[in-house]
Amino acid sequence: MQLTDIDARAVATALAELNARFHTREVSEHRAMLAAHSDATDGNYHAMVGSYLSQNRTHLGLCLLPEYESSRGACSERTASAPLRPSGAAVMATPPLPWSEPADLGPQCDDDGAFTARMRFHQSFYRANVLRVASGTGPTGGSSRRYGNILTREDGATGRNFLTPEIHEVAERRVRESSDRVDPFRLMHNMLSSQPMCFNLFGPLAVDRDRAGRLLAALFPGEIARVHEVKIEYAPSPASEYLADRTSFDAFIDYERDTGGRAFIAVETKLTDSFSPERHDKPAYRRWMNGARTIWRDDVDERVADSSHNQLWRNHLLATALRDRPGSPYVAGRSVVVRHPLDESGASAVAGYRALLREGGRESTFGELTLDVVVDAFEEAAMRDDERAWIASFRARYASMESSEAAWLERQASRRILLGGAG
Repeated sequence: MQLTDIDARAVATALAELNARFHTREVSEHRAMLAAHSDATDGNYHAMVGSYLSQNRTHLGLCLLPEYESSRGACSERTASAPLRPSGAAVMATPPLPWSEPADLGPQCDDDGAFTARMRFHQSFYRANVLRVASGTGPTGGSSRRYGNILTREDGATGRNFLTPEIHEVAERRVRESSDRVDPFRLMHNMLSSQPMCFNLFGPLAVDRDRAGRLLAALFPGEIARVHEVKIEYAPSPASEYLADRTSFDAFIDYERDTGGRAFIAVETKLTDSFSPERHDKPAYRRWMNGARTIWRDDVDERVADSSHNQLWRNHLLATALRDRPGSPYVAGRSVVVRHPLDESGASAVAGYRALLREGGRESTFGELTLDVVVDAFEEAAMRDDERAWIASFRARYASMESSEAAWLERQASRRILLGGAG
């Protein structure tokens, strides 16, 4: 079952008949909901209802009450007089679209490579069919060209690029703390960017250490005893004592090892964004590389800075510096790339960089994970309906493109016909 399968009219009926305070399962098990959803026995049904309520909380006039959460799911309370029919970011399948069918996927980009084109189309499909909002202009705040994967200024400002209001709050707080490491427009408006994807994946872990420990222990079995902290867009300071530049980690996991001692995992997330194509090299980099010769092969000094994997090298060096700096609290640390399983260019860059490492360095200090592996592990360890709903939403938004596959194939067939006719 998917988010678009939820019947908005049935939700409205259920909410109108429930008490002001209710749990998710009171909605999902309401007679109107069961009558409207023939697949209510699907394992994802209750999670999808929870995700629907979460993403439409503002429009439904609901407030989350974590202190009253139970085995019946998240607890919500109606706090304002609001229309029961969602709008804006509503996840609804039954009410008509605010534009004529078919949903307007918006302009794509003819210059995209194969994977980027597919993912841009999927994000455009998600915006049009799940969020049910219009496309905006980008890719920067000053751009006037419309793209299907860009949210309007209004929809970006109200958090439509994030899977839950909680994640939106994490992102807004991070922008307030330091906008120099976060591009506010890209974060809030560009659905194709890896930066909002990082917040959508790690934001719920940054606000709940117990959740972070449980889910990350499933992803790294036998490694994590408890999580101290999860940070997003993080760089140790002062920079002069590390790489003396602006290199930072997309996400940073500080934890206690099962075997004892404090360690960290420094994450680089990648969706379709290319790794930085520039070649950077400086004495500070060589200082840390020369101090950790057991990581890199002896014959790669001239190749580590190549533009194809320069960003990976710098992230790895920053992790090395954080671990090896005098007085460091860490006994171990790894640099890990999280990428989409269909991203062949990302896979090639990672493989090329891994070939420069000694076998021990590859195993202990550098690694990669694909989104499907991360989502599967998180899903297995999820214990609450709101967690399952968030993870299911993430899978639908990023890891699986099944929902847009038919539309994509139809578009490709139409393009082939047009190109054939032009010839």
